[in-house]
Amino acid sequence: MSNIVQEILADQTQWPPEMSRVIPDLVAQSPVGGAWPQSGGLALIWDSLASGISSTGLTAISTPTLPTRFTHLVVHWQGSVNAAGAFFLGMRINGDSGAHYYGQRVVANNAAPATTSEVAVTRMIVGLLGGSTNTTYRGSGVIHIPNYNAPSVALPVTSVSSMFTAATAAGTWSLQSTYMKGDASTNVTSLTFLDTAGNAFLSNCRFTVFGLGLN
Repeated sequence: MSNIVQEILADQTQWPPEMSRVIPDLVAQSPVGGAWPQSGGLALIWDSLASGISSTGLTAISTPTLPTRFTHLVVHWQGSVNAAGAFFLGMRINGDSGAHYYGQRVVANNAAPATTSEVAVTRMIVGLLGGSTNTTYRGSGVIHIPNYNAPSVALPVTSVSSMFTAATAAGTWSLQSTYMKGDASTNVTSLTFLDTAGNAFLSNCRFTVFGLGLN
C-alpha cells in the first residue's frame, strides 16, 4: 500500500463525508498515488439497516437525497415479501410513478430463459424477491446506474439477481434486466424500492447504495 493511501487511512478526518466508510479490501488495492476513488473504489452512501429502517410491513423503501459527487451508483440488495411464491423487485427514480420506464428482462427457472419487454410502465424491474414460504432462500442482486448525475434523454439501468425456492437445481431462478427511464432529464436524487405486486417486505430486506468514481 502506498504511503499516501496509508496517510488517508490513518487520518479519516480528511475524508469527504461520502467516504467515511469505504470497503476495506478495495482501499487496500488502491494504486500508487492514492487515487482509489477515481480508479473504481466503492464508497458507502446509504444502508437501510444501518439507517434504522425496519422493512417489516413496508410496501416501499426509499433512500434519502443522494450526493452528487460520484459518477455511478451501485446497489446491493436482498430480501423477501409477505406472500407465497416468487416476485419482482421494482425500482423508481426520484419517486416517479408515471409510465416513464421501458425495458427488457430475461428470467430462467431451471428451464430455457424467457424474455419479456415492457413499454411505458410505472417502475423498473431490477430483481427477484423471495416469498414468505421461502425466506431462507431470499432474493439478492446488484443494480448498476451509470452517469446518474448526467442523464440525457434516457437513464439506462442494468441489474442481475438470483433467488432460490429450494436447495436443488429445480428451485433456481435467475434474472437479468436492462431498463431505462425515458424522460430522465434531471439528476437521480433518490431511489425507491418496492414489490411490483404490492406485497409488504419482510424483515430480511436490506438495500445498500454505493458511489463509484468521483466527479
